[in-house]
Amino acid sequence: MIDLSKVIDLPDSIVVSGKSYRIHTDYQFFITFVLMAKKPRAYEDYNFMYEGKIPADVVKGFEELKNFAFPKKELPRDTGNDSDEIILDYEKDGDLIYSAFWQCYGIDLKAEYLHLHWYKFLALLSGIKDTKLNKVMEFRSYIPKEEDGKEYRKYMLQMREMWRIEKELTDEEKEAIFNFDSQLK
Repeated sequence: MIDLSKVIDLPDSIVVSGKSYRIHTDYQFFITFVLMAKKPRAYEDYNFMYEGKIPADVVKGFEELKNFAFPKKELPRDTGNDSDEIILDYEKDGDLIYSAFWQCYGIDLKAEYLHLHWYKFLALLSGIKDTKLNKVMEFRSYIPKEEDGKEYRKYMLQMREMWRIEKELTDEEKEAIFNFDSQLK
């Protein structure tokens, strides 16, 4: 993500079909991008991410924007214990993210003067500790272990359920539920 061995500027463009396109790299643009990408949209809806020229192939452009938004990391390694639980949501956890940045770094994410590169935002977010955001993420990712005491396990499972983020249904799932419900009437 951020190579500290080189004193260079962070990336500010993506390459689509061999051509470079400058993009907005501020964290606010990418949070908007990530939130929009949760629901199907026309690829042209993401053109706001470009500072100037827009690639002719907006589908490939969208894919490269996704690659920029979610950079591959070498660590931590995948252990195969993937959970489908949502641990962090930029919209639902916005207040927790805001307060965590303020608490840990004294950074006001809503300050007009703040221009924070997306990669810097991600690096700072991953370094946050001892905040309510960390505790909530711990609840959401909790998996009971044999060595956990009965009361602790009960508490953590209760907190996990209280803080769980509901997955949004796809249009197909919503339609299936509607069709099922209409048959019952």
